[in-house]
Amino acid sequence: MKKIVTHGGKAHSDEFMACCLLFAAGISDKIVRHDCTPEDIDDPEIIVLDQGMQHDALYNVFDHHQFDRDFKAVCSVTLILEPLLGISDTDARKIWPWLEFLEWMDSKGPFQTAKHFGFDPMRTGQMQSPIETTILRKFQARKTVHKVSTLGQLMTDIGEEKLEYFHDVKARLELLEHKAIFHELHGFKVCDVLIPSADNPHLGLEMFLRDTGYDCPVQIYEDDRGPGIAMYRRGEDPRVDFSRIEGLPGVDFAHKNGFIAKLSKGVPWQPLLQASIVPQET
Repeated sequence: MKKIVTHGGKAHSDEFMACCLLFAAGISDKIVRHDCTPEDIDDPEIIVLDQGMQHDALYNVFDHHQFDRDFKAVCSVTLILEPLLGISDTDARKIWPWLEFLEWMDSKGPFQTAKHFGFDPMRTGQMQSPIETTILRKFQARKTVHKVSTLGQLMTDIGEEKLEYFHDVKARLELLEHKAIFHELHGFKVCDVLIPSADNPHLGLEMFLRDTGYDCPVQIYEDDRGPGIAMYRRGEDPRVDFSRIEGLPGVDFAHKNGFIAKLSKGVPWQPLLQASIVPQET
């Protein structure tokens, strides 16, 4: 593509993140921030982003401001996912938890966003990262950003990290579908994902378990800091307390708050998990 044309004035997280992803994917290497022209819109080699009052993927025009107020929450990132990055918006919302919030804030505003997510709209400002505000101001101050510039390289790094995480999690979820084992214990399930050579043993695990719908308060996976095994309690489930096994043979660490324990390599986890079960009153 010749370039990305996005609006000038105040910069927003959605068009900034969309530009980061496009830089990272090698789709364009130049951003121009100005009001788009009819020539920009008619040229399919120019990506018109977050302006133009049109959504036409064939001409690479990606705006959402013309949609009715009852239209679903979308933003610049949403619109480029499938046609330019080959990513479904369903997968993206699942793997990138920040995307849905970005969609709502940009298309519905802070009050409807607060209502949707269930928080006080007066706290919206407190939820904004101080890192984000600084980078957006740097972006806002420029009329043109080239990929080879310092800011362009930072944007590329951001986009590459997001895309790498997306593809890593997607691959991990597919692996878990085939490799995860569920054990029955005291009326609930224990998820055993002791998969050899996993670089990030708990990557995607919570997403996978939410999809199963199982009553599964415990995850068993390889320790990410050593050669042993980690036992992890999901949420604050009252049926499991790993502090109960602190000091027992084979237990390298048990958190005082009871949500995680680390076991030595080769130590059977089943009896130690059994000892972590909190007796229930009858």
